[in-house]
Amino acid sequence: MSSKFKFQQFEVYHSQSSMKVGTDAILLGAIAKFYKPKRILDIGCGSGILSLMLAQRYSCPIDAIDIDKDSADEASFNFKNSIWSERLKAFHSDINKFDSREKYDGIICNPPYFDEKTYNKSQQKNIARHNLSLDFDQICQNTKRLSTEKASLWVVLPPKQHQNFTFAATRNVLFLKKYILIFPHKNSTEASLVISQWQKESEEIYMEKLFIKDKSGEPSHEYKELTKTYLLK
Repeated sequence: MSSKFKFQQFEVYHSQSSMKVGTDAILLGAIAKFYKPKRILDIGCGSGILSLMLAQRYSCPIDAIDIDKDSADEASFNFKNSIWSERLKAFHSDINKFDSREKYDGIICNPPYFDEKTYNKSQQKNIARHNLSLDFDQICQNTKRLSTEKASLWVVLPPKQHQNFTFAATRNVLFLKKYILIFPHKNSTEASLVISQWQKESEEIYMEKLFIKDKSGEPSHEYKELTKTYLLK
């Protein structure tokens, strides 16, 4: 295997996975928080980066699932080569057919989406194909099916797709708890990503902002604090 991304406590090979390691996954993995989780599920795990980031912070078992065999195999390889291999498992399965004896109180997902402005033709076909097997309604439906009553779902998406996900969540009676608007730099007027937390109960909604770079173009203090236990200096 080749194409490896090094973190402080683990490495992620992502040459075979349908989705590569990117800023969206790193931010989601660093921001997502669960209250004393007993089990966590990573839906559409790709290379397994989110599971590995969460394993660094939480001591509970983490299951990762992907319908793409190459992704599931690469996630399994990354898990076996980590110091948390005993509590990380990767499954090659359709989320709609996946079942677990125990419910999850933490679920995380970096969903595939189609953006013709961002991806080349080969990538568009790849992501479009995955969208057919993991749409927003299915994420919401399976979150409700596989989670405890107090569970949280964390998702990262561009603003337009976040709006579509909100419609799906509303249809499936999931409630927004918190969302973080991610801006590329301090001078940005529009967010490039939205990281959101969803749950089964309706509560007051909280909003935050995060700027990845400061006005000088350097990584912002907030970004460095958020990723300081993960990224190499």
